[in-house]
Parts: sequence; structure tokens; C-alpha cells
Amino acid sequence: MQLQDLTQELTDALGYARGRGVLITAVEPDSPADEAGIERGLVIYRLGKYDVNSIKQIESLLSV
Repeated sequence: MQLQDLTQELTDALGYARGRGVLITAVEPDSPADEAGIERGLVIYRLGKYDVNSIKQIESLLSV
């Protein structure tokens, strides 16, 4: 799965809330993410009980 931080330009272009979430830009076929139904274009707003706003934040939460 590939992720991209949501910049102000992206949120404006895509109509998403500013300053919130991380965009999923690609999902590898037959990967666990694909099998779970995760699709390109979805936005991750929360990971567990934490709001997320950057890839760095997601990586930090997943490394615990």
C-alpha cells in the first residue's frame, strides 16, 4: 500500500477536509490490504484511537 500526505492543494482538488488524513495512492493486488477491501483514493483519518495527519504519524503508530 502506498500513501501520500494530503497537501492543501490535494484536499482542495479532491474535496477532502483540510489538514486531516492520509491518502491511499496504490494498493498492491492480492495483498492483505487488497483482500481487506482497501482501495486507491480512500483516506485514512484514524488509526486505532488516534487521528492521523501524516505518513510519519502512521509509521510511528505502527512501529509501537
